[in-house]
Amino acid sequence: MPRLGLVSIALAGTLIGCDNSLDSIDGHHLGKPESVIFGTNDSGHTMLVMSDLPNLCEAVRSADPPERNDFWVLSTWTHVDAETPDRYVVDAFAAITDNGAVHEYTTESGHVHIFSNDIGFIKADVDLNFPTGDTVSAEVEGRHCDANLFVGLR
Repeated sequence: MPRLGLVSIALAGTLIGCDNSLDSIDGHHLGKPESVIFGTNDSGHTMLVMSDLPNLCEAVRSADPPERNDFWVLSTWTHVDAETPDRYVVDAFAAITDNGAVHEYTTESGHVHIFSNDIGFIKADVDLNFPTGDTVSAEVEGRHCDANLFVGLR
C-alpha cells in the first residue's frame, strides 16, 4: 500500500506540472491555446504560432480578419536552424484584441524546448519573459501549417 501511495503522489505531481495554460500578459488572460501551428523557413528556423482561435492554419492563410473581436495570437521563432529536438533561444510577439483594441507585446527573452519535430507534428515547452514582468509558459503540441508564417520577418 505505501508503494501505491508514492506512485499516486508522483503521478499527481506530474499532472500538476503539465500546464497547457499560457497564463497572462499585462493583465490579459491567455489560457490554453485552442490551436497551435508551426512552420520552418528556408534557413530551418522554426516558428510556433498559438491562439485561442480554432483552425488557426486556415485563419492565417485567409486574407480575412477573424470574425471574433476578442482573441489572442502568440508567435515564437528561433534564431537558428531548429529542425532537431533541443532548447532554442526565441523571440516572440503577442497580439491581444480586446473589444476591438489591439495590444501588442514583444519578449524580453525566451526559449522553446522542442521535444519532437517530425511528420508534421511538434511538441515543445515554451518559456517567454515579457518587459511587463509577465512570464508565459506552457507545454504545447501543434501541427505543421503550409502557410508562410514568416511573412514580415527578416
